[in-house]
Amino acid sequence: MRQRSALVLCVFLGACGGDAGGPRPVTIGARVTDENDVEEAKLCIRLPVLLGSRVKEQRDVPAGFRIEMSAARDWVEVRFPGADAEVLRGNESALDGGYSAETPITDEAGGLHTGYAFTGCALEPDETE
Repeated sequence: MRQRSALVLCVFLGACGGDAGGPRPVTIGARVTDENDVEEAKLCIRLPVLLGSRVKEQRDVPAGFRIEMSAARDWVEVRFPGADAEVLRGNESALDGGYSAETPITDEAGGLHTGYAFTGCALEPDETE
């Protein structure tokens, strides 16, 4: 009887599948290119899944400013402190549909760059898991 119960339980659990439910993992990337479209810096983070959780990461750009990403489960904000640039923002509906935005950046020396933010980047081993 004990073996039969274990078999029924195994069959039942196997039928449940591997999806635990909840929000799907979403990654958000940001990158900066110079005026020749050469990549200068990039950053990729995974959005937190717990309600109320937030993540904030930054990466230095060789031209003397930074990429700074702040995010929660349902929004992301990308700033470029140390340079003149608009803040890129995405809300839950934008993130669900595949987010992409860009802004011109002028560094303190007058150099021109472009900042990008987008969903679906690939995390590197040294980036936020």
